[in-house]
Amino acid sequence: MGAPDDTGCLVNCDTTKFTFAAAIVPILSNNCYSCHATASASGTGGGIILDTYSGVLAQAQNGNLISDLQHNPGSHNMPLGGAQLSECKITQVSKWIAAGAQNN
Repeated sequence: MGAPDDTGCLVNCDTTKFTFAAAIVPILSNNCYSCHATASASGTGGGIILDTYSGVLAQAQNGNLISDLQHNPGSHNMPLGGAQLSECKITQVSKWIAAGAQNN
């Protein structure tokens, strides 16, 4: 039968960790920068820049960041054409915003 897989190797998301540098940037980098980096945002990202803190902060403060990630009615479901992010990653973003969207 083998040993049980209890190493947690597949678990790479921790909702207790939601700082900008350690959690939010990797989420955005892996899922958003292809369209929303400074270099590509004007063409493919609707002018929304998510590879700078100020760009992310603006989207966090206007409510679009979390609404789009949650696929709320009337939002732009993101990532565009892709599956919704995991509940854990969305929770990390939500907690970061609720804690003041700090550049930490």
